Amino acid sequence: MGPAVVGIGLAAFWLVWHTVDASSDVLSVTLALATAALVAVAVGVLHRRLPARATGWRPLGVPWREVGGLLTLGALFGAALPFAQETGSGTPLLWVALGLALVLGVVAVLRGERLDRLEVGLSALGLVLVVLLALWRASAEPGVASDLTPGDWLRAVVAVVVYLAVASGYAVLGGARDSDRLTWAATAALVLFTTTQAFAVFAPILSGAVLFLAVGVVLLGTGVLADRGRRRLLAEQGGGAS
Repeated sequence: MGPAVVGIGLAAFWLVWHTVDASSDVLSVTLALATAALVAVAVGVLHRRLPARATGWRPLGVPWREVGGLLTLGALFGAALPFAQETGSGTPLLWVALGLALVLGVVAVLRGERLDRLEVGLSALGLVLVVLLALWRASAEPGVASDLTPGDWLRAVVAVVVYLAVASGYAVLGGARDSDRLTWAATAALVLFTTTQAFAVFAPILSGAVLFLAVGVVLLGTGVLADRGRRRLLAEQGGGAS
């Protein structure tokens, strides 16, 4: 398990490093992360569907899926930041990796069960959202409220809602998979993103106390919704098994 985690992390780092070395724009970097995430999740799901003679390899799907979830959250975090920057066209290596990721994702969906398909779908959704947010750049760097256009405010709200939805999905998925690491990672990413986004965009118009209160209300509501979703998913699984 240890060598598998190291190998997965190094492979993802290699892809991102080569992409950044050729084209360091927001779209290329975040798309490389999201592509590596989809590959990791798909491979992790396929580990669960290995034949009986290869049951010893099935537990290795756990680090694949968990690293894939972290990469998805990291890619979406970077794409959602409200900074104005031009986007590039990527690299040949990135597009080859993206094609491989899509093929593996389709195979994993066809071979997996319901929860597997939801996991692959969440990673694929994260990839699509990364592309959309990376292409939808802010018109100016955030500084004061007067510098932000209505489009910048709309983008900030959409980015927050999108990240809340994806991070909550991974928190629920961690509960369904009995993966406390994934649940805690999704929760930490949610807190970090909400705080970063709040100070980058909403701080110019909200005082310190109001800002922290607003962030706390958002986090509390997200936690309640995520816990309700997790309980409902576990109840449906229990009913289906019985």
